[in-house]
Parts: sequence; C-alpha cells; structure tokens
Amino acid sequence: MNGISSKVKVEFYEDSLLPKRQLKLQSAELTNQGRVLVVINDEKLQFPGEYLLRFCECAKCFSSACLSHIRSLSDLYKADLSLKSVTMSEDGKYIEYVATNDHSGRFTAEWLYNRRMTQQGWEERNAAVFLHKPCSWPVADKMHVEKATYSEVTETEMGMQKFINNLIKDGLFIITGTPDRRVADEFGEKTGLAPIMNHYGPNWIVENVPVPTNHAYSSYALDLHIDQAFLMHCPNIQLLHCMTQSEVGGESIMSDGIRAANLLKERHPEYFHILTTLEINQKDVISHYNQQQYYVANRSPTIVLNKDGDPVKFMFNSVAQSSFFSGSPEQYEEYERATKAFVGLLNECSITFRNEPGDIMVFDNERVLHGRASYDKRYERKLEGWYLSWDMMHSRLRVSNIKTAQN
Repeated sequence: MNGISSKVKVEFYEDSLLPKRQLKLQSAELTNQGRVLVVINDEKLQFPGEYLLRFCECAKCFSSACLSHIRSLSDLYKADLSLKSVTMSEDGKYIEYVATNDHSGRFTAEWLYNRRMTQQGWEERNAAVFLHKPCSWPVADKMHVEKATYSEVTETEMGMQKFINNLIKDGLFIITGTPDRRVADEFGEKTGLAPIMNHYGPNWIVENVPVPTNHAYSSYALDLHIDQAFLMHCPNIQLLHCMTQSEVGGESIMSDGIRAANLLKERHPEYFHILTTLEINQKDVISHYNQQQYYVANRSPTIVLNKDGDPVKFMFNSVAQSSFFSGSPEQYEEYERATKAFVGLLNECSITFRNEPGDIMVFDNERVLHGRASYDKRYERKLEGWYLSWDMMHSRLRVSNIKTAQN
C-alpha cells in the first residue's frame, strides 16, 4: 500500500478539515438586535454580536501559537460589550467590527462561512470533525475482518486511515507482519498513539502462569467480556499482539455487542429494559506481583445507551462481576433471565479465528466483546497487550485526513 509518509508535517488549523471554496462577501450590516447580517456568495447569514466578540481573532484575543481564544471571559462579561459598527472590505474578503469600548477585530469570508449557523453548516462541520460512526456486524458467517500490515499502518497515511476507519466501523481490525518483539512503545512512537496507563501498567504480557492474578493469565477458556468494566472510565481500545500461539486451542472469539443488543431489543424488549436500567457492581480486588494492592469498583447497566436510545457500550464481565447486588431477589432473578438471553445472542453473533504470531488484534473494548478458547498449557501462548483511547485515535485520523487533502 503506497501513500503519504506518516512523518510528513503539514500546517493545519481548525478549518483544515472543511472544503476549500471561493468565497466573497457581498454585504455586511449591523442589525437592531445587535447581530451581524452578511451575504456571502448570495447566501444570507447571521451571527450574534456576542459570538463575534467571544471569538475575536485579533492578536490580543487569539493566540496563533496555541490556536486558542485566550481573552478572559470574566473581563469580557464585566465590560458588558456590544458591537458599535460593522464594515466590509472593498474586495469582499473580510468584515471589520468596532465594539463599544473601541476594541476592533476582523473576520474573513472563509471564517464566517465555515461557521455559518445553519443546519447545513453544523452538519458539514460535525461530519468532518466527529468521525465515530460504527456499523452493526452482518450475520457471523458474512463478517469480514479487515487487515493491513504493521509497516502500512505505522508508516503510511493510507494504511493509518484504513486502520482507523475500519476500527470505527467494525470495532475490529487485524495488523499483520508485526516484528517478533514487544512493540507497544514503538507503536506509540511511530503513530502518536501512546499506551494508556492503568493499574496493570502501560502494557502487559498475557500468558499462562502458575499463580495467576487475573483469570486471563491461565490456559482456561474465557467467556465473552469487555476488559476492566470495574473502571469508571474503562479502556476504549485494546490491542493484543500475538507473539507465540499455542499449537492446540487458544482461538479468539469476538462478538459485536451492538448487533446482539439490537437483537435482544427486538426479540426480548423486557430483557433489554432490564439490562439497560439495572446497575451491576463490578470489582477488581487484586494484589499484583509487585505487592501493590488495588480495590477498584464501578456500577453501571450492562448495556449503556446513547442520547438517542441506541446501545453503544457494554459493561459486561462475568469474572469481574461483584456478588454485591443492589436489588431485590425478584430483580436478580429477572436479571439472570435477561443475561442468559443476552449471552445466547452474543454467542450467536460471534466469530472465531486464530491469530498467528505477528498479528495484532485491535478492537473496540467497549463495543466488541472478546473471549478465548482454552488451550493446552504444555504449549506456550504469549500475547502483548495495551490500551488506546478514542480521543487520540480520532485526533490521529483528523490529522491524517488533513495531510491527505493537502498533499
């Protein structure tokens, strides 16, 4: 896969994700309501005077070094300012305002149009900036997991975009051809996607040990689950780098929580209601090999909905679930019936495959539940694991999109 090197640096700012246009101001006036009315390319647009004062682009109000508006809101509100006048440049490239304290500033036609307060305007901005649009998996036997090589992802923008876009869409991606060594820190240095620290460290090794402090550090099968549901802010993205694979067993089992939850809502709406409203305790009471002791706890519904009522996050881990139940015996019986139905659907929606040495399985830890088949402990199975955040992943994709557009 050829493409722009990830090492290429470009100048960019907040507007860089938006389309480039030929724009010209045709008129500008200050209304009796204190708004600025402009016409740009025959389109009438209005901006509150308070908005233009708040986001003034002059050197006193805006720092070009940190690309941020630095004017004190306390000072701005204390002065109780409003606009006194607005004029347009003769060439139609910008407007200039004067405030009641004689402070002045200017805004280009591009700046104003990119911030137009219309439905078309905010939909265009949101589509360019907010990139998280997951898609439910198809039926299991039609699910295809996208792949790219380690060098493509870490060294080219096309590889990076393929990686992140498919991870957003499917919640699952495989990076192949990874060097035969621990690469978590190297991956972070190459991509800008640094491992997230928690009480298991910035990265860790998953392998069978004589006295495991976590059930994953054994050769037993693991039920479908998310990692660290006991944290208030559980890890967004998990990477598991297969360094050594058992000759017998150890296959990965993955399931799309979104598809399973939507099927639960369709087939058993009463169970869906229980799992989206009843809070369940999760905990990690652990003493690591370094003797540090931890008691981490969280409460959350099993299925978390967004503001539109769609399932987006799954706080489900039977090994980490606490026996402290906040409800009545009847509620617990209902919860078990609902959970049994949900687990059945997770298994129905699951796919099973075998990671080979050099594969990094990357998945949305809050959406795609993962499990493992048991393996013969006579054979070594060794994985390197670490977590990433969606914030940095989205940031990396925005920068990549800007680099691609400018080159």
